[in-house]
Amino acid sequence: RRPPSTPTPATTRRATRQQQASVSLPGTLPSTPSPSSSPPAKEEPKEEPSPTASEVETSAALHLAPSSSPSESSSDSESSSSSDDLDPAHQNSPAIKSLGAYRLPRTTANQKYPNMSSTLPFHVDTDEQRPLAEIKVAKLKDCPMLTEGRMDDNIFQQWSIACHRYKKHSGKRTDEIVSFVADGMLEPRFVAWYHTNRSRIDAMTLDEYLAEFQRFALPRNWQSKVRDSILASFQENMSFANWNVHIQNLNARLTNTASEHALTNLALKAHFESHMRSDLRRKVDARRLKSNMEFADWIIEVTELDEELAEDRAQTQAMIDASNAERAAKPFPLAPPGPLPRVSNCQNLRTKRRNYSPNIKAVLAAVLSIATTPGPQTLAQ
Repeated sequence: RRPPSTPTPATTRRATRQQQASVSLPGTLPSTPSPSSSPPAKEEPKEEPSPTASEVETSAALHLAPSSSPSESSSDSESSSSSDDLDPAHQNSPAIKSLGAYRLPRTTANQKYPNMSSTLPFHVDTDEQRPLAEIKVAKLKDCPMLTEGRMDDNIFQQWSIACHRYKKHSGKRTDEIVSFVADGMLEPRFVAWYHTNRSRIDAMTLDEYLAEFQRFALPRNWQSKVRDSILASFQENMSFANWNVHIQNLNARLTNTASEHALTNLALKAHFESHMRSDLRRKVDARRLKSNMEFADWIIEVTELDEELAEDRAQTQAMIDASNAERAAKPFPLAPPGPLPRVSNCQNLRTKRRNYSPNIKAVLAAVLSIATTPGPQTLAQ
């Protein structure tokens, strides 16, 4: 009967025993038949029994079914190797080839378990990626709410203004304001901070609460970062009015929190003078503004000068655009019918010498005639 195409456990064990019997153990001599003994009778080849249905199903299950756990897959993948990884001397061995039928295919954890990953899919969002918190107030008499989210110096300034507005319009006693306001914080770490120190925080005034909340909620160096952003700003392509508003808003964050990093008006004026555009600086120097002028008046004067420069730039650009449009509308002039004559520099010099040569000859002839005339006439001439 024709043997099955897929090896079974029985055929595999039989092939392994035959291979072991054909290899002699080291230290032993091969057995030779004695002359007196009769030759062994020839054994007829036995037909291999056909595999049963259970053996075929077992073999197919071993080859196709995945392992039940990732640990079994990892141990099997480490112990087994493909036919390409085997020693070339043993690749054609029937026993080694038959063993390959029972090797499980190498699969990663992601292929067996789509919901798993070789690296844990656990990504913690950094604080900068979170959305900012919001201040929600329905009415002036209602307690403000600080939603869950990231806190920065601008949100803290809005929270401080909302708390002072609630203190002014709510009609609550001064010693009760902090307890109402602190309950409006919805960020989990702020809630934990308040409930851990409830008795101490409720006994604070509103300014003391805001000062301690600022130290807890904001990073330690936020004031120096705001100051650095002010000092590193240039006017560039912005108008002076917009640039002034941007710098004043940044400095107001430091001023409202009574920070020592806030810039004075004199420092802001020096910053504007050293970081404005060069054309505006030349115009300000030409105007010769008073040194003792108020800072607000100085801002107005410089803003007017910047607007005049902007108008001049707009008119110049309009003239350039009109010239370009007129040039584009004109047809391109046609070239002359013949090639232009090329005159070298040497030819120009020769032409000049030829034009001046008659005059030089006349002068030389006159001088020679005077020199050859005898008598006092020569001296008179």
